[in-house]
Amino acid sequence: MNKFRENFIKKIKQDKKLIFIVILGILGMLLLCFSTIGEGNVKSEKSENSDVDAIQQSIEKRLVTLLKSVDGVGDVKVLVTLDCLEEKVIAFNTESESSADSYEYSDEYVLVENSGDTDGLTTKVIMPVVRGVGISCQGASSNVVKQEITKLVCSALGISANKIWVTLMQE
Repeated sequence: MNKFRENFIKKIKQDKKLIFIVILGILGMLLLCFSTIGEGNVKSEKSENSDVDAIQQSIEKRLVTLLKSVDGVGDVKVLVTLDCLEEKVIAFNTESESSADSYEYSDEYVLVENSGDTDGLTTKVIMPVVRGVGISCQGASSNVVKQEITKLVCSALGISANKIWVTLMQE
C-alpha cells in the first residue's frame, strides 16, 4: 500500500494533467457536499441535534448514577460532549489501469435498490464518539477521588484521561 502511494505521488508530480484531474475531483466532491445544503436539510439538522442531545443526556444520566456510587463523591453533575451523531461508511469499487506512461483509476459507489429507493451499500456504521466529559462533584477536593472518577469514566466510555476534567462542586 505504501509503495502504491509513493508511485501515485510520483506520477502526480510528473504528469500535470493528472494534477488537474485530481484537483477537479476534489472540487467535485466539495460541490457534492455543498449541494445538499438548503431548506430541506434544516429540519434534518434540528432532528439530528435533538438526537445528539438525547444521546448525550442518556450518557450523562448513566454516568451520574455510576459516579454517585463511588465512595467520597457525594452530589455530582456531568456534561458529555459528542463529536457526531453517527457516520456511515459506504462501499465502493476501485478500478485502476496503468501503463508505462500513465495511471488511471476510478472509484464507484456500490448502490442498492430498496423499495424503489437507491442508496449506497453501508459497510459499517460508526457510532457517536465522546469528545469530552466534564464532572463537578463534592468529593473532588481529594486527589484519590479525582483519580477514581477519571479511571472509572475512562473504562466506562473507552476514552483517554485527557478527555475528562473533574472539579470541585461549589457548595
